[in-house]
Amino acid sequence: MKSIKKYYLLLLLIITLACVSIYGTYAMFTSEIGIDAFKLEASTIPVDQEIMEYEKITINANDSKTISLNVSNSTSQVLHYGAWYQMISPDTINDNITIAKLTDSPDETSGTIDGNSNKIVYIYIGNNSSSEITLYVGIKYSETSSLGLPDNRVLITGTRDGKYVVGVTVTNGTVENGATLTNLITNGSFEDGSMGWSTSRLTTPNNRVAGTISSSKHATGNNSLYINDTSDTTGYWNYQYFTASIGDLLYIQSKAYVISRAFRMYVTTDINGQNSEFNAFTFENNNKFMLYSIEYKATSTTQFFQIGSSIALNSSEGYLDDIMILNLNENSGSNYPSKEILDRSISYFDGSVSYNYKKLNKGNGISFKVTPTDNAGIESVSCTNSNASYNENNDELTISNITGDVNCNVKFKEPITVAELVEQMKNNSNTGTPDFSQIATTDEGVYSAQDDYGTSYYFRGAVENNYVKFAGYYWRIIRANGDGSLRLIYDGTSSHANGESSIDRHIGTSVYNNNCNDNTYVGYMYGSSRANSYNSTHSNTNNSAAKTAVDNWYKINIADKDYGKYIADVIYCNDRSLYSGGGYASQTTYYSTYNRLETNKNPVLTCSQKNDAFTVSDTSKGNGALTYPVGLITADEASLAGGVLNAAKINTNYYLYTGNHYWTMSPRNADYNVAYVSHISHRGYIGYFPSNHTTPESYIRPVISLKPDTRLIGNGTITSPFEVL
Repeated sequence: MKSIKKYYLLLLLIITLACVSIYGTYAMFTSEIGIDAFKLEASTIPVDQEIMEYEKITINANDSKTISLNVSNSTSQVLHYGAWYQMISPDTINDNITIAKLTDSPDETSGTIDGNSNKIVYIYIGNNSSSEITLYVGIKYSETSSLGLPDNRVLITGTRDGKYVVGVTVTNGTVENGATLTNLITNGSFEDGSMGWSTSRLTTPNNRVAGTISSSKHATGNNSLYINDTSDTTGYWNYQYFTASIGDLLYIQSKAYVISRAFRMYVTTDINGQNSEFNAFTFENNNKFMLYSIEYKATSTTQFFQIGSSIALNSSEGYLDDIMILNLNENSGSNYPSKEILDRSISYFDGSVSYNYKKLNKGNGISFKVTPTDNAGIESVSCTNSNASYNENNDELTISNITGDVNCNVKFKEPITVAELVEQMKNNSNTGTPDFSQIATTDEGVYSAQDDYGTSYYFRGAVENNYVKFAGYYWRIIRANGDGSLRLIYDGTSSHANGESSIDRHIGTSVYNNNCNDNTYVGYMYGSSRANSYNSTHSNTNNSAAKTAVDNWYKINIADKDYGKYIADVIYCNDRSLYSGGGYASQTTYYSTYNRLETNKNPVLTCSQKNDAFTVSDTSKGNGALTYPVGLITADEASLAGGVLNAAKINTNYYLYTGNHYWTMSPRNADYNVAYVSHISHRGYIGYFPSNHTTPESYIRPVISLKPDTRLIGNGTITSPFEVL
């Protein structure tokens, strides 16, 4: 091997001397030279292309290459050298192109090389644009430090990490060995519909306004901050206050689309910009969104972050988006990620994320342990330049087929309370009152009505965001009760789409009561038959068959499994108030539900008689007669949801349709020794059956209410139901 190397060195010396006499240079090699002669045996850097003198390089869109440049001096003199590039297409470098030495490279891109020696330089070329790029890359030698490069050839002076960087940010969870990073800026993406920024000025502005939220241009999302300073030389600023200790290392990042002139960002102790400690960066005229970032070491404990036009930069116009300030010392100690790493591997986020990054060679894959907070399920996983999968069984994020720097965003479902969900329902509720004589076959959203506790918000029609998973079963939200709890109706052991017919959407079949020949049997609980008074008939002495079925199911599936701690004690109304008749024995009687729904089409959520307001412990508004806080839906609630008490009003679209008959707890009437109770029919309309009806079968669907402080994850859809934590 030594003799072979001597042969090559002798050959190279002869060629070099020839070149000196002809061209006046000291090292020009051709492709006839064996390139393996000078390859560094110990190198582990993956190389895409190896160059001895110079070569044309092509980089595909959104791709990169690692180039090795072999620097060799076969003379006895010390020579100067420099690695250079020359752009072909495009003809000049831009912000989407990176040409730099790898930090892993054993040798520098320029310097001196001793006689009869060789070096190797590793160059990274990255193309972050949507088009292919072409360039020359080579080595120039000279006896002096002045290499004499032509104007179109540029020395490579920058440095870039030689390995792929894989960064993982986790929302509502943690990543192994990760640090918590918090964005100190609120509304940095300008998405929340309010400014979130204060305004200051150096002097009184003339005919100007502060920055406004705009939807015309944005880096991400739907909004950005638009600043249009078209007046004189006074400055106008938008600012936020944040806390940093002396010596904290701050990472500041933003995207800007500057149409004219420029904008500046300052970290300062003075909201009027008089004592600016640091000009973070200036956004130059670019007519496209570009990322700007910098690291800054805080020099005080009081900081303001300002952005806007400034003195001598008047007549500026542009858009700003995705502004972040991260306190690296506070969140990561001395083991913080570098500016370069953050530039390459972290995206804008609100609030806090758990963050970790690793480096790896080309061709390798990598895994991270990623754990959700509060046992929250996965909401989304997205990774650039790779394939990624998340295994919920072992909390492992596996990243493979890596083709460049990877930025992974893992988001777990964010818990909210029932009270917060109710507030969302309130904020998104419709005004006015629906036409209850018509069925609701489309998603009509949320409306409001008064109940015994206050304002209730109910879902109407074919809604698709009222799914809940609780106690191992699926439920649909009927309404938010006026006390802030959430009323649910049972919907099966698996989720069911609107319009789907399934017996799984019930807990079983039952008569409402075993008899029907007396007014007493319209009761969810009932009194004496053949009594001679209304009070005796409707005293809450005996359990109905429907109540027995509901209680038995609740005990086994909710109470005995410790899920009862989530259940609110609220009214379940068995409205036996009278519209006509005496309401006892076999008298012909019509109850108020009949008049409201069949005659007036005017459902209500209030329970007019305390005796009919079934509760467990609440004896202030309720009767305290229940054993467990569970009941059935009322016919009024079914009407609010989109059903109509009319057999001609078929509705197979709204969320209460199951394709089967099931009981409500609302009496209709008693006539000819038959007591009738309202039900929801197999075709979706509100009907009625004798209380002891058996054929066709009538089913049971329990109704419960979740307490306001119950914590949920999910978004209420069939694929991501609200799930109780």
